[in-house]
Parts: sequence; structure tokens; C-alpha cells
Amino acid sequence: MTKLEDGETYVMKVEALGNNCIEQGCDSLKLTNYGDLFDFNVQYTLSNIDSFLNVGIVDPVVDHSGHRWKLSYNGNPNPPDNYNVIYNDSIKIRFKLSNNSYYQQDGAPLVFDTILTHVGVRIADIE
Repeated sequence: MTKLEDGETYVMKVEALGNNCIEQGCDSLKLTNYGDLFDFNVQYTLSNIDSFLNVGIVDPVVDHSGHRWKLSYNGNPNPPDNYNVIYNDSIKIRFKLSNNSYYQQDGAPLVFDTILTHVGVRIADIE
């Protein structure tokens, strides 16, 4: 993945954990190093948009440094934007971060409703 805000790169892994949902068309995914910050599981429900990775709202989610955040999907999954949609082995993820509910207790600088866009290409299945 490449962070469009600064050009840094990182590896993110998406792993299917198996269907543990009550409804059909649902799966659990483990996202490792999402946004170069987070590891968490999400319920993935098939939508009318093929290969749409909707993380929804995760609040709180703890980053690799132990700080808490509110993470939410942000962006249009439909053309021409196609945010959070896997297309020809590539994906543009767009998400919003805010720690305004946690920054004082966590001793972290305030980050309020920052929108980040990262682009990635699937290069191989990583074991």
C-alpha cells in the first residue's frame, strides 16, 4: 500500500476467517496493518458492489502504539471513485480517523476527522 499523503509504503494483509455470521453472504475478515496502524476483524457482507471492502465504523480501535481511535469508511465505492473496491488486483482505501474522544486520556495529539487515502496492488498471497 502507498499512503497518498506522504508516499510511504507498507504491507496490509486481508485474511478470510470463515463464515461465522447468521445471515448468508457474510464472512469475517482479519485486517492486519490496515492504514499502517491497525489490526482488527470486521464482518464482511456481500453487497451489490463486487469486492467492496466496507469496514463500517470501528470505535474504538487501538493502533499499534496503544492509542484509541474512531475509524470509519469514507468515500464513494461507485465509479469514478471506486474507493474500498478491489478492482483488477488493486484497491484505493479511504477512511476517516478521529481521536477527539480519546486523545487526552491517551496522551496523544488531537486528530479530528482526518481523511486518508491509500492505494495498493495485490502482489501475492503472503503466508
